[in-house]
Amino acid sequence: LSDSLKNMSRTLPTSLTDLTKIAEIAGQLGINVDDIDDFTEVIAKIGITSNVSAEEASTAFGTIIAVTGLTSDKFMNLASVLTRLGNEMNANEKQILDFATNMAGTAKTFDITQDQLLAVSAAFASIGLNSELSGTAFRRVLAAMATAANEGGEKLALFTRIAGPDFKRTVETDAVKAFQMFITGIDNMNLTGGDTIAVLKELGLGEQRVTQLITATAGASALLEKSMASANEEMKGTVSINEE
Repeated sequence: LSDSLKNMSRTLPTSLTDLTKIAEIAGQLGINVDDIDDFTEVIAKIGITSNVSAEEASTAFGTIIAVTGLTSDKFMNLASVLTRLGNEMNANEKQILDFATNMAGTAKTFDITQDQLLAVSAAFASIGLNSELSGTAFRRVLAAMATAANEGGEKLALFTRIAGPDFKRTVETDAVKAFQMFITGIDNMNLTGGDTIAVLKELGLGEQRVTQLITATAGASALLEKSMASANEEMKGTVSINEE
């Protein structure tokens, strides 16, 4: 590892001391020994291309990796997703990572991919939501959708009326896509003069922080769609971070 870090310090504008510190943090976070080299390079590049310090990036990425099970061959891809979203969205990389670390557990619970996690985080940050409050609210919305899909009944019928006939199947295969369908339906309801607050209460989503999340994202559904598309595209390559 020592030789590898020395070689890295010759190709990146990052000192050997800083690279060693990143590697030490990786070990403290429980990153697999075989993955520390890749992790260190990724964190160093994030430090070079963004407003996130190496220590902040190490902790945030370490949390996302540990909780969601991201494999080392995708470290650079996710860093590239972060860079692109930081360039395109009205949120910087630090804000995006703050949301992502708060919602990493939710991502694991609902099988949300890592690029989807960053995309949702970027969208939430861009519209000025609070990372802790919106993270809890997002989890409650996904849980309500999953329960309705599993149990059926009146709540599933209401979700389906709002989100469309494919709602149940989508909840079971892609929680974020189902959320997008739902907020698009809520936005349409707003535009046609529907009583969205009453509907959300009927769905068990009447708590203030939850309604704020839903109404804010419904009004910016195109922003979330753009964020999702960019993240998905960047996860397939490492263009943005290597261009910075």
